[in-house]
Amino acid sequence: METLYTWGLELIHRVQAWRSPALDLAFRSITFLGNEGFYLLILPLLYWCIEARLGFRLGLLFFVSGYLNLALKELLAQPRPADLEQGINLIKETGYGLPSGHAQSAVVLWGFLAYAGKKRWLWAPAAALMVLIGFSRVYLGVHFPTDVLGGWLIGAVLLGAAVLILHFTAGRRARLPRWAWLIAASLLAAGGIAVLPSKDTVSMIAAFWGFVAGYLLLSGTAAADTPGSILQRLLRFPAGLVVLLGLYLGLKALLPAEGQPLYLLFRFVRYALIGFWAGYGAPWLFRLLGLARRSVSR
Repeated sequence: METLYTWGLELIHRVQAWRSPALDLAFRSITFLGNEGFYLLILPLLYWCIEARLGFRLGLLFFVSGYLNLALKELLAQPRPADLEQGINLIKETGYGLPSGHAQSAVVLWGFLAYAGKKRWLWAPAAALMVLIGFSRVYLGVHFPTDVLGGWLIGAVLLGAAVLILHFTAGRRARLPRWAWLIAASLLAAGGIAVLPSKDTVSMIAAFWGFVAGYLLLSGTAAADTPGSILQRLLRFPAGLVVLLGLYLGLKALLPAEGQPLYLLFRFVRYALIGFWAGYGAPWLFRLLGLARRSVSR
């Protein structure tokens, strides 16, 4: 492994030899496309403004991918470049390195969108984003090349599994009632936290549970599947985002900080409310504001 790390550090130095202020800014911007803040924007945008079912499916895949990434990092416990050579990282990152969450999420997100778009040409920009986001992690010195390769591989496996599941379930109706799906999601959430009770997994699983609960509740109401004009769709995003950011930032300031008693419990509540707002609260707000119209049929 030491030889592999030495090779990785040498490659990072060779990449960073081309550094310039313009490239630093470019790759910092590109790497943002894999940050939590970006997904906090793109997933609600798809769910609220494009198509709820597409956003829900992608959201589920994203949460599964995120949890698996965190679990593998804890299991493999591989260092980041800065753990072996201080100052090589251009931005600050914490936690283990393998697999790269940015590279894995890039394959899952952009690959799924290219598949859902049903246009072959979409795969070209999707592949370009996958490569650029992964390469940005090496350029910024926060991942070894092997971390990025591992993230790409796991993301491809998850994407392939999702495509196969959608292919074999196309046109079939779910036979279980909504409350059964909610119980199943609750059991998965409890099991996931029991296996890996860290702050990152708690927030990931809480958002997953709240989002699923919101979608299941929404799917049985008149607020579900409500199309609208282009202007209405555009106005939904800022309307829903104001409350979402209020929950994200406001509750962070109000609830106990890390290290205080019941921190993980309140963190779960915070992210569950964020997920529930995204899945259920915001679509109802759009109906109240006249930004979505009632569907003719459900």
